[in-house]
Amino acid sequence: VRVESLNAAQAWKQAEADVEIAKAQLQNLMGLGNAPMVFRLAESTASIPVDRKIEGLIEDALANRPDLRAAELSLEAAGKQIGLAESEIYQLTFIIDANYDDDTDHFEMGPGVEFSIPIMNQNQGNKAVTSAKWDQALRRYISLSHQIILDVRQAFAQWNQAVATVDAWEEELIPELQSATRLAQNGVRSGDLDPLLPLQTEHQLITAMLKFRAALADQQRAVAELERSIGHRLDLNPSRPETLTQEKP
Repeated sequence: VRVESLNAAQAWKQAEADVEIAKAQLQNLMGLGNAPMVFRLAESTASIPVDRKIEGLIEDALANRPDLRAAELSLEAAGKQIGLAESEIYQLTFIIDANYDDDTDHFEMGPGVEFSIPIMNQNQGNKAVTSAKWDQALRRYISLSHQIILDVRQAFAQWNQAVATVDAWEEELIPELQSATRLAQNGVRSGDLDPLLPLQTEHQLITAMLKFRAALADQQRAVAELERSIGHRLDLNPSRPETLTQEKP
């Protein structure tokens, strides 16, 4: 018991040190340097139910991820350099998003939009450069779309696994150990069981509670990753920022 108590005290000190390290990393990530900060724990979003299907989450991510929006702006700039109208670029990006096939996890480039790259002038060098920039921006847009879909699918699977683990500890394992502990304590009171038996069951219960808390932390991390993958918090439903302005015919 003495050794376990010392181990627990050491684990507590390590946890306090981990908290301070996490605070320093967060402060550095926010670019605040040595500015004084007060950290307060907010209510966890791990309890927010994810009642939407994976298809809806993927659609949400494609509409709200800022990195995909940046790729879209790069595509717009490259399209303007080769003389495409904004309406044509807008239509192209819309078709790319709309042609996502959930059954195969692939984007299909057509049918959907047809247009020809305009002939700028006889400067073949400039035409080759601008055409290459357009092709690069388009490929990056499609590649990033694939990566976002993968991010969402992985985060959603991790979240489901974390929820299942938490439910197993909370609804099955811990209640069973609590019942065993009560039975052992009653057996000692009646003189039927060895007095050491309740200590063993209590130790098992405490170990299970620690694992349950670790599972809750894993669930919170899974929620954070799922929120990162779709580009916003799960309790928010932002509309897609205004994309390319479609020109009037």
